Amino acid sequence: MIANFYDVESVDGIMINNALDHCIDPFRSIVECLYILKKGGYICTLHRRAEAIYEKYTGLHRWNVDYDSKDHLIIWNEDNAIDVTKALEEVSDIVLTHSDEKITPREKQWIKVEIKKKQCFQLEQFLDLKKERVWQI
Repeated sequence: MIANFYDVESVDGIMINNALDHCIDPFRSIVECLYILKKGGYICTLHRRAEAIYEKYTGLHRWNVDYDSKDHLIIWNEDNAIDVTKALEEVSDIVLTHSDEKITPREKQWIKVEIKKKQCFQLEQFLDLKKERVWQI
């Protein structure tokens, strides 16, 4: 709920390292980070590929940060999946790089994601705030 703590378009950049897989809702986390970014600002992430699989969905490892054959950012678990690149294509450009699959065993692969905000938006465009309890501080 980072959007409750920062003004809209007040942040130049956000780093997220090995954290999205621990979120209750990683897509919402990305959307809210984008929301507070200035136009042209970046979110940069670095994650182990599909860590929840290797951690057997235990502890804080509930989500897999992954990619598909088109190098789209995919966040998924046993019950849900979202193509983040496709879902956010109107408001962001997402560039994904990853370790070489041919020389790095899958359990040691990493994913680096750069998400650049290209236009402003309302949270309701991506989140159903009426169904959620929004905390105000």
